[in-house]
Amino acid sequence: MDKTAAENFFQVEVTRIKKRENKAPQSNQNKDNRNFGQSGQQQQYNQQRPDSNIGPQKTYHEGHRPQNQDSDQQQRHGGSQNPYTRKNQNGSGGVKSRAPNAQNITSTTKGEDQPVQSPGGPGTPSAEDPSIGEAVKSVLDTRIRDPPSTIAHGIYKPQTTFVGPKIPPGGLEVLTNYVKVNKIPKNLFVYSLSYWRPRPGSTNPISFNKHSEIKGAFEALMAADALGLSSMTGWATDYKDLYCIIARQSPTASINAIWDTQTVTYTTQNGTVVDDMRATVTFTKALTGIDEAFKNKELSELSEYIRALNANVAQFVRQYSQASNVPLTQVGANKFFVNGGHNRMNGLWAVRGYFSSIRPGKEGVLLNVNTATSAFLPPILVSEILSIFRTGPVYESQEFVEKTLQNQMVRIIYKRFNSKKNKEKGIDINDEPHRLKQFQSFGLTAQQQRFYQVSKRSDGTFVSDPDDFGTTVWNHFMRNNVNLNGKSFNDLLCVNVGKKINMKEVDRIVGATCPSRKNEVRMRTLCEKGAIWVPACMLEIVPYQPVKGLLSARHTADMIDHALRLPGPNAELIDKEGLNLLGIKVSSAQAAQKKLGTVGFEVDTQLIRLGARTLPVPNLSYRVPWPKESEDLKSVSVRKDQAAWDLKDVRFARSAGMQELHVLGLNGCVRNGNPQERLVKLRNGLLSKLEAHGVGARPGYVSMQTSNDIDTELRNWFKECNPNDSTFILLKVKDYDIYSTIKRAADFRGHHTLCAVAGKIKDGSFAMEQHMSNLALKVNMKLAGDNHHLDSIQLDKLLGAERRSKTIILGADVAHPNPGGANGNPSIACVVGSVDKEFMMYPGSMRLQAGSQEQIDSVHLASMVSERLRAWKAKNNDQLPQNMLFYRDGVSESQFQLCIDSEIPAIKRAYSLLGGDPSTFSLTFLITAKRHHTRFYAVDSKDTYTQKTFNRTTQQSSAIINGNLKPGLLVENVVTNPSPHSFFLQSHCAIKGTARSAHYHVLLDEMALSPTKIPDLTHMLCYAFPRATKGVSYVAPAYIADRLCERGRSYLRVWNKGPGFKGPEDEDKEKGSKASKEEVLAWKREKAMELSRKIDVWGPNYNDDPAKGPVRLNPWHPNLDDGMFWM
Repeated sequence: MDKTAAENFFQVEVTRIKKRENKAPQSNQNKDNRNFGQSGQQQQYNQQRPDSNIGPQKTYHEGHRPQNQDSDQQQRHGGSQNPYTRKNQNGSGGVKSRAPNAQNITSTTKGEDQPVQSPGGPGTPSAEDPSIGEAVKSVLDTRIRDPPSTIAHGIYKPQTTFVGPKIPPGGLEVLTNYVKVNKIPKNLFVYSLSYWRPRPGSTNPISFNKHSEIKGAFEALMAADALGLSSMTGWATDYKDLYCIIARQSPTASINAIWDTQTVTYTTQNGTVVDDMRATVTFTKALTGIDEAFKNKELSELSEYIRALNANVAQFVRQYSQASNVPLTQVGANKFFVNGGHNRMNGLWAVRGYFSSIRPGKEGVLLNVNTATSAFLPPILVSEILSIFRTGPVYESQEFVEKTLQNQMVRIIYKRFNSKKNKEKGIDINDEPHRLKQFQSFGLTAQQQRFYQVSKRSDGTFVSDPDDFGTTVWNHFMRNNVNLNGKSFNDLLCVNVGKKINMKEVDRIVGATCPSRKNEVRMRTLCEKGAIWVPACMLEIVPYQPVKGLLSARHTADMIDHALRLPGPNAELIDKEGLNLLGIKVSSAQAAQKKLGTVGFEVDTQLIRLGARTLPVPNLSYRVPWPKESEDLKSVSVRKDQAAWDLKDVRFARSAGMQELHVLGLNGCVRNGNPQERLVKLRNGLLSKLEAHGVGARPGYVSMQTSNDIDTELRNWFKECNPNDSTFILLKVKDYDIYSTIKRAADFRGHHTLCAVAGKIKDGSFAMEQHMSNLALKVNMKLAGDNHHLDSIQLDKLLGAERRSKTIILGADVAHPNPGGANGNPSIACVVGSVDKEFMMYPGSMRLQAGSQEQIDSVHLASMVSERLRAWKAKNNDQLPQNMLFYRDGVSESQFQLCIDSEIPAIKRAYSLLGGDPSTFSLTFLITAKRHHTRFYAVDSKDTYTQKTFNRTTQQSSAIINGNLKPGLLVENVVTNPSPHSFFLQSHCAIKGTARSAHYHVLLDEMALSPTKIPDLTHMLCYAFPRATKGVSYVAPAYIADRLCERGRSYLRVWNKGPGFKGPEDEDKEKGSKASKEEVLAWKREKAMELSRKIDVWGPNYNDDPAKGPVRLNPWHPNLDDGMFWM
């Protein structure tokens, strides 16, 4: 219903309702209170919490809606399950269907139903069946603990297989989490599967696309043998595609040959019976010569082959799990979690599992197996998870809990009355499939939540009876023998388990009606749109569902604790449990391997070892501390095992120009003592440390926050500051909302800021000195200074002295929208680039582009590279560089070809547009990959290091063998792909957990750096991250670009909390058709551009219209262009 239709309808409705306005009982709650999702007691609780940041709860709750549609839909939905009756549109014809739980309830007539004090009684369904209303929870699965471990740390030494060339002199041997695959299918024939049923009155069918739907749909086809697979072997499916070793028809059949299966009956996950489901099978491709493809094809060309082989392995794992009676939950294409393998963590479960994937290797095909840990919902009542989340260590809002549960499956635990109509159809709504529903949203409490009689219009929509005062959920359940007396707010909060409702559309309808009746109109509208309400205490979360949204900060920390394992225990878990659960290494290994053989596989049962080497730690230089006028540099000592150094007795290699240092304390940042004295002490301590490191500055203003509004405070504050000043802002606690507000205000106005939590700056000479030195690092680089320099002699050896002076190094990344963000949320693309031959300073550029678009839009990339080239030119005698080393982060393997086809040409185009000579320009382009599952483990104690650990029980420290390999590990064979050239580099020291090396892929090497020089140069650049005194886990230019993307997220944070734009999915419903991928992409690009031009979102500095002044495409103030203000 659009806004105009809503206005017309509600004008009529309000006129009719006003006639009885004085008769209807009024709620004791303010009708226009947006906090109606909380009881008075709950509101009071929130207001009294000293640390409460919830405020009024955002609630989309009112109304109740029938589940029964028309007669043909009732059959598919298993009959009516609604706690009220429905009338025909003309008001005649009596009751169309009766709700199973309302056989003897007086029909919801022209007045308020009276409160029911106790359940049951004569004339209720319980009189016929006393067990109606009885609630029974499921039995929790028994927890399966980790397998017994022989080591808590140190080195794990299983039986292994050595693969690859001999270990070179000075090299080392490492263990990996791969097993050899000795045989794979040579050919696979691929058939796509699309599941559908006819749409009444339309030629467009109703499709089943969700993973939970297509899995059940495929199983329904198998039960009826509609695909003819019962007598076939050598096939596998991921439910979207079918992979067969032998063609279902002649192998020479034309691509896109299509046929439909017979009609089958399919019961959906929530009990809906679909009796006319079919599948369309399309022969899409023949993957031939797979074994040769893994030897000769580029990695970007192998994605289809890898997906097909992974589907075969995954199907084998599912079958083996079922046969061995060890239940696993599959998530995605190739992650398997152990049912019962969980640890409880404040209302969620951390469940251990395993990842597996076929990988191409230089010595042959491999199977990669790694541990995985993910957050799952526990099988507890919805009311229980509310109680846990909203009290204790994890304190989250009702809205956060709603987002966590949205679209997850819940189970009705009470017994419902099964109507005569259902019995005649052979349907029992208390069977398990009919108990399952989907969580949509929270509503009001059972005493407040109402549902109404509705009738169907000629256009298929529903309208509630305006003369019906409605029935409360409390009264309905009490009349049906479900005792809600003595229940808490969390127990009685209602949950919509009916249709998913577009709340933006509901808000538009409610906004068009009379203010005094907004709550009632909201309830009626939700009822008409399909809401079905059940109290939270009557719904149990279905077990083993992964959490889909973002975790809270506390749960994120808990997950890290549960997921982190040192290399020895991690390798042991893979070898002893993972390979067994996946059916690769079991007591009946021969039988398992035989089963794998039916789909053309032969897999080894042992992890592999291979040869590697260690790169030396680079030399780093700072200025000498005395005399202060000296520009001489000195090398610092880098601790090789830790890849770290300190700032004792050094000055920064190139100090920034700075005028004054100010300090602003936000409310509550100083909890003890005199706040002004504390701020002055911190200012003087930082000034002293800046001076010691060669950055001179004068003392500036010191003040506590004077305004309750941070925006106003910052606006007034920055009026008193100069562009080369820096403001040190102290926060009470780590708060990303406040941090984002500060950075928006400062960056858009061109002021440098430094934020810290005051309580973390500890008194005491050593702690204070160390903290102030780290803050001084940030101040210097923000103001365009170099903290240290890389070894100039080594750089000249790798690049050549002349070529080094004509080389620019760039890093690029794209940050994508987080789940649950505003509709139309864009992606943020950033490019940073060096400006001199030291390769330490990387100013940047930023653009908004279509949300979730992995490649950088070619127009944006060309403009950002142009900006970086102009910045380099301004620092180098007005000359363009002749060489470019480009590190691209955030690209999946399947998208490598897009980089080759789109991004590399855009970079070269940018160079030409600035007047550069393409014939003398050389580009080397690398992909930096961090999200992979390859791990390396030490096999000899000399190749790892010890670390101190503290036992809280004994209160004693001890040294343990870490098990990670020393920094500088380089792996160039066996587990690297045949083409393009790639290498694994572990440049950092991992203290917690198992180190993850960065995987670099060389897509283009016009600089002819060779496979030897590229890893060495990349390793050096891992020591160029300016705000750390250690080697970082991947190359600094890409890491710095990643940090700039995060600053872009800060700019969008306020906007992203809103509803966003009306998206194609909303327009699809109005048009009755689905937008194409191209239309959705065009819409996303349009919205990204629209946001870029919004001053209240992207700031006042962006301008892409030359008629309005100089073109500027970065959102921050020009004062900040020369440094790395975001670091």
